Amino acid sequence: MALPGLPDHSEWEERLQDWIDGELDPAAAAILDAHLTTCAICQSRRTALRAVDGTLARLIGQPRLDESFNRALLERASIEAQADQIAARARATQEQDRHLAALARQWRRSLGLLVLSVLAGTVLLGMLARSLAGAQELSRAFGQVTQLAQTPTGTPQWWLPQRWDTAWRSSGS
Repeated sequence: MALPGLPDHSEWEERLQDWIDGELDPAAAAILDAHLTTCAICQSRRTALRAVDGTLARLIGQPRLDESFNRALLERASIEAQADQIAARARATQEQDRHLAALARQWRRSLGLLVLSVLAGTVLLGMLARSLAGAQELSRAFGQVTQLAQTPTGTPQWWLPQRWDTAWRSSGS
């Protein structure tokens, strides 16, 4: 917007209002500052714009929000905080349930392995006991063979059951 009877300064005027409002980036502000040192038109326009801003600030004043706005804002923030807490609690509960389910699976798996191990151990102990019983019988038989070798008559008494052996000895004597 050019001033009547003056050269066109519309680009500078737009920048000048942005500069007064604090919306100009530092590089553009430096260019405007350099222009203001040499341009009397822009200097007077800057003074006029500042005066308008000052007058508007005094007339309008600082906008204030009433207490109901503050209450509504705090209530909404409280509701959102409660919703966030509820959502966080639900996420924590879901995570806890997942961990408990995983723990239960691990316990069931461990318990199953323990039961299998106990059963396998019981079977092995049974087999070992049978093997030891067989070894004892073998040891007894070996002892009888050594006794046979030491008997004076050389009769194979270990081959016969006890009652036959006793009956044979009594009839042969």
